[in-house]
Amino acid sequence: VMRQFEESLKNLNTDYLDLYHMHALKTLEDVRILAGPSGGYKAFRELKDAGAIQNIGFSFHTWEEFSRTAYMEFDPDVVMFSLNASRDSGCEEHFLPLAQKNDTGLVAMKVTACNSLIGEVSGQDLVRYVLGLPVHVLNIGMDGFGTLESCVELAKEDPISQTQREDIRGRLAY
Repeated sequence: VMRQFEESLKNLNTDYLDLYHMHALKTLEDVRILAGPSGGYKAFRELKDAGAIQNIGFSFHTWEEFSRTAYMEFDPDVVMFSLNASRDSGCEEHFLPLAQKNDTGLVAMKVTACNSLIGEVSGQDLVRYVLGLPVHVLNIGMDGFGTLESCVELAKEDPISQTQREDIRGRLAY
């Protein structure tokens, strides 16, 4: 971890990072290894205590035992997680209320589920759905400037209502 951190500082020409993210945790074993005596989390904490990292985060795709354990074990500043109108990840119902209570920074990813949800629901509606939830950042895959410009315009709109969100979910029923 320390070697990779030093390489990152050198490559980025900086002396600190705003966020160090443990990406794509998938199993309880991942969490145990990171949290163990020789795991990377100890180094992340030391770097944060020294001011070399401002925030520590992790990412996951589904709210399960491993992600709950990671959230409690790591006490992250920021979490990136799958969140979309399909509600398949369990994050909207279970993780969001907990994260809000703990004032965790929230980065939603898989908002359009890599475009697999587009059909009965437009990509714009999928983005609107998540924009109406209490998240701080949407990580939307951009395939060109048109997508970027569309997302900028959507972000300027008022959030959609609960009824509109339910309509979007209903059109996704499969």
